[in-house]
Order: sequence, then structure tokens, then C-alpha cells
Amino acid sequence: MARELALLQAHNRAFRPGDSQATYLLISEAAMVLMTLERWLRIILRTDATDDDTLPTLLEAATSDRLRLLVLPYGGRQEAIDSIGRIRNSILHSNFEQAAVQARLPHHRDWFREQLAGEVEQLGRLLDHFIEQIDSQTGLPHARLRFVTAREPVPIPWVTTGTELYGLVTSRECRAYLRSLVVALLETRMPSRAWRRLPEFLGL
Repeated sequence: MARELALLQAHNRAFRPGDSQATYLLISEAAMVLMTLERWLRIILRTDATDDDTLPTLLEAATSDRLRLLVLPYGGRQEAIDSIGRIRNSILHSNFEQAAVQARLPHHRDWFREQLAGEVEQLGRLLDHFIEQIDSQTGLPHARLRFVTAREPVPIPWVTTGTELYGLVTSRECRAYLRSLVVALLETRMPSRAWRRLPEFLGL
């Protein structure tokens, strides 16, 4: 699947404005991205994925507080999952009229012309984002995740000892503290006093 997706992406990205669309395979790429994404989720979820699960329920499981396998790259968790689910349903069920309505466009031809390419690109980036979070040797996240409860969590990558650690931080005070801590780490390498206060700020 990954090989076929890579071939489709390379083929489609070779097109330039003004080129003939006769061999443009955007719907094929969209379907393959969605299939690869669902397969990837089933691989990392293992026995937590069931035969009845679809892409949205697999995303809910993988990003749940219980498993904490993946972090969505944007927006509120449920809002992002619902958005991905709508795109999936429109494409895999060939309901392009529904896609146009959801995008507030007058006709499905407008959706093909104005919306589809951007949605396919976003899905591809989402797949890459998820794959990068998982260690290919263990099938587990590169860094275990801790969540700060909030209405609209924002993923913030920060660096410590060369390893990316993804956390969900929404408190302005906490974000400011983490920024100052990173500066201290870079300048002193051993900010012991600040480090001792980190669990207090993160609620660990």
C-alpha cells in the first residue's frame, strides 16, 4: 500500500498548472491515503482495533487518554476526527454532492476544482505526521504523552536531549514556563531548580 501511494503521489505532484488533467489520479490518491491511514491505525492499535471499527473510531481509540498512541496535529480532538470522517465518507462512498454541501460550494464540480486537492494534501500530511510519532521498531510512541485538560488543546513540540516530546499544553502560564525551561536547558544544561518544578506545572 505504501508503495502504491508513493507512486500515485509522485505521479500527481509532477503536474503543473496548465497541464492536461487527462491522467491526473487525484481520486485514486485520496482513496489510497485513506486506506493506508486506516491500515496504519489497525497496525498500531493491534487487538484494540475490531472488525467493526471504521476510520473515525480507530482515530478515537489511537488518540484516547487510555492508549495515547497518537496526537492530532490541529484543532480540538473530536472536531478533527469528525472532519476527517466526513472527508473519508465523501470520498470512499463517492458522495461528492455531500462533500460540496459540507464545503459550502454550489456544485460538486466546484468541490473537485477548488477543494479536493487541498483535502488530499492534508490527508497525506496527517498520515506522515502519525507515522513519525511511532517507533518502527517497537510500534509504540517515541515519547509517551501527557494531556492537560482544556477545551482546545494545542500540540507543542519541544526538544530535550535531542528527542522530540509532544505534549498538549493550553495554559498560557504553562506554555511560558516551558519556553523558559527550554531556554534554561540550552543555556545551563542542568536547570535543577526549574526541573524540580516541572511536575508541578504539568500536573504529574
